[in-house]
Amino acid sequence: MDSEEKCSCGCGCEHTHGHDGCDEHNHQTMTIVTEENEKLKCSVLGTFDVSDKEYIALLPMDTDEVLIYQFILHDDDSFELLNIQTDEEFEKVEEVFFELFGEDAFEDCDDDDCCDD
Repeated sequence: MDSEEKCSCGCGCEHTHGHDGCDEHNHQTMTIVTEENEKLKCSVLGTFDVSDKEYIALLPMDTDEVLIYQFILHDDDSFELLNIQTDEEFEKVEEVFFELFGEDAFEDCDDDDCCDD
C-alpha cells in the first residue's frame, strides 16, 4: 500500500499527502450547522471582499461542493455566516471567488484518486 494519497485533505488540488495529512496547505477547519440542522466539518478555503462585504469559502470534508457565505467578524472574535440574498450578489461573489481560487480546481473529478469521497 502506498504511503501517500492524493487530495485526501479535500483542498481540491492534486498534490500528494503523507501520513500527517496535507503537506502543501495548513488548512483551518470549522464545523457549521446547516438550516437542516446537519453538522458539516469544512476546510476554510479563505475569505475575500466584494462590494464592502466579507465572504468566506468553505469546502465540506465529504463533498467537492464549495459553500460561500457572507462572513461577519465581531469585536469579540465571534462571527456570523449569512446566506447570500440575491442572484445579483451571488454572481458578483462567484466571479471574485473564481478569480481568486480558479475555476478549474473545483470542477468535478472523474478520477477516483482526485477527490476525497
